[in-house]
Amino acid sequence: MNAVTKDIVENHSCWTLNETPVLNDDEFCLWQNLMEQRTGISLSVDRKSFLTSNLLIRMHELGLTQLDDYYKLFVSNSNAGIIEWEVLVDRLTVHETRFFRDKGALELVGKNYLTSKTGIIGNQNSIQIWSVGCATGEEPYSIAIVLDYFMRINNIDGYLGVFASDISGTAIAKGYMGVYHRNRLSNLPIEYLKEYFIPIDLDHYKIVDSIRNRICFSKLNLMNMNNACIADMDIIYCQNVLIYFKREKRIKILDQLVSRLKPGGLLVLGPGEITSWQNSLVKQVSENNVLAFRRLEENKYNG
Repeated sequence: MNAVTKDIVENHSCWTLNETPVLNDDEFCLWQNLMEQRTGISLSVDRKSFLTSNLLIRMHELGLTQLDDYYKLFVSNSNAGIIEWEVLVDRLTVHETRFFRDKGALELVGKNYLTSKTGIIGNQNSIQIWSVGCATGEEPYSIAIVLDYFMRINNIDGYLGVFASDISGTAIAKGYMGVYHRNRLSNLPIEYLKEYFIPIDLDHYKIVDSIRNRICFSKLNLMNMNNACIADMDIIYCQNVLIYFKREKRIKILDQLVSRLKPGGLLVLGPGEITSWQNSLVKQVSENNVLAFRRLEENKYNG
């Protein structure tokens, strides 16, 4: 029994130590299959303790004592089950993040890509970015801040828009609010903090409206990407998302993301999230510690 589960049982649970529900291998497979069927997310065996703890915490909140009863709530297709599924997915997928978590990738986008001869600045009046798996918004806001700052100091006119998607409705709502604890800003350069954030109390800051209004937050399950009207993106930022999926699903997601990039567009991934993946429409970008691909211009892959 891990520390979280033990705390529930000993201090404020309806269970005793001998009565605590235990997730056996067969039950774990049921939950594992349910999660993968509905979200595409794969829970490996080494995450059994993580799953068990989250299930028990939520069951305690609902006053449930049997894992089987909680499972049946989801397969019943009732309104209560649909709503509860949203809560559970949020618990299992949303993790701690912060602004400027991957400075190398942001530098690639803000400096190297936008200033390159094949970049998008100078060829059009808008920049469209998709932040895939945006969680509570730190990533799309970071991207928007970097690009806005670059455009401003270089006197570049144009529209900047960021589409931010996540499977968690709760995370999307937090991102839309744009209010963050100062701990989330620890990696933020001071010039960005002064320019793009407003202190609202001793511990919290709010994104300025000029940036907040550029982000369109939307709930999206990547397994339903075919139903999403997303295309012609200049930059697709997909970091720490593919790790939740099995390899075959990772490849399928990547191929779909590439199809939504403009020629010359940039796909940025998390380091080590995919190996030995090839797509004839893209070429890997040579950049230290950053895994990124550029979509080829049409005349380069049409013959």
